[in-house]
Amino acid sequence: MTEKYMSTGRFKGDEHLWEIDLKWSAWSGDPGVWDERAPKTYAMLVDGFDGGFEESGETVRIRSGPRKESRYMEVVFKPEGDGVRVYARVTEPWDSVEDLLVTLGLPDRCGDALQDYLFRYDMTVDGEPGIWEEKNFVAQDLDTAMKEIDLLEDHILQAGSEAFGELQNWAIKQKMEGCARDVFSSNPDMQKLKRKLMR
Repeated sequence: MTEKYMSTGRFKGDEHLWEIDLKWSAWSGDPGVWDERAPKTYAMLVDGFDGGFEESGETVRIRSGPRKESRYMEVVFKPEGDGVRVYARVTEPWDSVEDLLVTLGLPDRCGDALQDYLFRYDMTVDGEPGIWEEKNFVAQDLDTAMKEIDLLEDHILQAGSEAFGELQNWAIKQKMEGCARDVFSSNPDMQKLKRKLMR
């Protein structure tokens, strides 16, 4: 499945919901990628920016989850004045503690300390540790909108690279210190919040 229209049984005025898989990225500013992977979704956006949004007053929501990446994006296009309001959020959750232990070359006994470290990051919308960014703007044309959203994914890639670099430095320190849990893990309020998020 590279694209699927999810709004079956919709009524006039309901939003159009698409789920897409661009394979290597959550978004792209290249029309060729859309023609290959999600042509119907892209055609709806082209029509919308050519006047369809203004005429119908309808909203298009796109959920993107590339099968080759662990990154997710949700973008909403909604008519506003003589332009289109665009809201985009991209999320990159951390790998599981078990997978990260292997990646970082840490023993299993470091699992609790690693969990504490990951919990310092923002929670994703799914309640798991990760990083995310969002953008809210009005666009006059599709090309500008697509490129602005594409830049958002570029930003999260850079942020993810920097965060992983910090994690690698932390792992080196843990190897030297024997993976002792820090004071963060003994904070009752933070532990209570963790249990609530993990329900």
